[in-house]
Amino acid sequence: MQCASGEQCSVREGVRGCHKQEGSCTVKPGAHLKSFDAMEGKIASGGAFEIAALCDRGSAEWFRVVVDVRLCVKGSLAAAVTVYAFFDDTMIAVNNEHQTWVNGKQVALPQKLKNELSIHISDKLVIIEKKSAVRVSYSVTQEVTVAVSAHLAGRTCGACGNFNGDGKDDMVTAGGKISVSVSEIIDSWRAKDFSGCGL
Repeated sequence: MQCASGEQCSVREGVRGCHKQEGSCTVKPGAHLKSFDAMEGKIASGGAFEIAALCDRGSAEWFRVVVDVRLCVKGSLAAAVTVYAFFDDTMIAVNNEHQTWVNGKQVALPQKLKNELSIHISDKLVIIEKKSAVRVSYSVTQEVTVAVSAHLAGRTCGACGNFNGDGKDDMVTAGGKISVSVSEIIDSWRAKDFSGCGL
């Protein structure tokens, strides 16, 4: 048996077969986003963007990741200055100095939280993890990576797409409009619960 690209041979529920590997989406300095399904583009302007979430808000595995992208120093690259991760009744914020807050209270790392949530530092990364669901890493170079477990394939929303292996159907705005502009798609995922300048 040979597995396709993006799959691995493994045993699930007692059956050996080809299974989708975990998906990852990145936001790199320069505001460059690469979706779970390899759609790529730039975040055209600063602000807070919902990059990934589990669409089913009622699921015990629900999560939401918002990245605040800004140009802080003239002549530098726009980059993620703060990462926000939401899980049921827990909100985690990590800034570009790797200072970390849980539900508004600053904490020292590592932290083990309820519902299989943890935050720790490894190789110059702050890693926020919900066991068997999602891992968010934020590097000292201001790169953010969201990795989701294979069993969540096709169940994600946000600028990172739906993680179904088809990058073409990521070309849809948050409102469901088909677009040829990756920047327009990413811009449609602005986090409305974060303040902005308005129109």
